[in-house]
Amino acid sequence: MNDEPKENEARPINSAPKNGRILLFLEDCDWVIGSWNPKAFDGPRWEDDGLETCPFIIQPTHWMPLPNPPTLLQSANNEKQTPKH
Repeated sequence: MNDEPKENEARPINSAPKNGRILLFLEDCDWVIGSWNPKAFDGPRWEDDGLETCPFIIQPTHWMPLPNPPTLLQSANNEKQTPKH
């Protein structure tokens, strides 16, 4: 049996990588994009990317990897399927 979480499943924050941007779950703000900042002025901490409406200091409980960006082929297929008015 494989106990590895699926790509789109939330994982406990203590298992989060600290070397890049990820999705962070916050109880008060839902999901935000953020990262670990080991050089924050008041000590290492998780931070949102500054574009969200959450508090500056965050305490996420879970995380997920960011989804892969769409490829050019996916974008072209989506444009073909969108009805033009």
